[in-house]
Amino acid sequence: MWLVLDCPFLCYRVARSRNPLTVEEGFFNTLSMLCERFQPDRLVFCWDHRHLWRREYFKGYKRRAEAENPEAEQIRQRAWDAMEALRTVHLKSIGFQNIFYGRGLESDDWMARVARTAQEAREEMVIVTSDSDLYQVLGSCVSIYNPNQPDLLVTAKVFKERYGISPRQWPMVKAIGGCASDNVPGPGGVAEKTAVRFLTGELPAGSAKDLVIRKFLLSPEYQRNLWLVKLPWEGSWMKLVPKEDKLVRSELKRWHLRIR
Repeated sequence: MWLVLDCPFLCYRVARSRNPLTVEEGFFNTLSMLCERFQPDRLVFCWDHRHLWRREYFKGYKRRAEAENPEAEQIRQRAWDAMEALRTVHLKSIGFQNIFYGRGLESDDWMARVARTAQEAREEMVIVTSDSDLYQVLGSCVSIYNPNQPDLLVTAKVFKERYGISPRQWPMVKAIGGCASDNVPGPGGVAEKTAVRFLTGELPAGSAKDLVIRKFLLSPEYQRNLWLVKLPWEGSWMKLVPKEDKLVRSELKRWHLRIR
């Protein structure tokens, strides 16, 4: 089983908490818990690059409308420093091989690429993230686990029951409804739930929001949004086959004890 980690999410999760542990300690605590729960034979660590292709395509992407307060900036810097140390030093020292990082790409892109490979190879895979953008890669072999909702494993079946659409339609939902966290603007007045209702046919035809969505679908802004939310980033697709981590459990436990 492949366990694929949204490492920026895991690091920010610790940095924003009131836990006295360092980000690195919190990261390894979570990693140990995940390994105990899922018993993976391959671990994949996916990272964000500071330079993003999406931001070159749309300058507003992930740009905040107003300056962050000093506390938020301190948290961000703490997380980035820890991510750099984990990615370039700590994980390699343990012997992990599947550390995916590259100019222009986000962790989402790497996770989506590995998900395609897992689906084609019929390998069971769990993505660890809180990012709903990844719903689009759910499949018969690919599921999503959010440590903030420990009792829920989102599978393609769970997704279908919740939303009434297929995972492949999820980019349309994000493109229509927009994404506030990534600063991807929708048409205004149309949220994610409304976009889902439109795709399932539950939104009354001819209603104000139905007409807004239909007009938006013909706009260049919709095409822009679709380009931004589809995974992986266009042109970045290639098959990624994670290598087996034979020393995961023994080395991880030894290293975890050493940094505490």
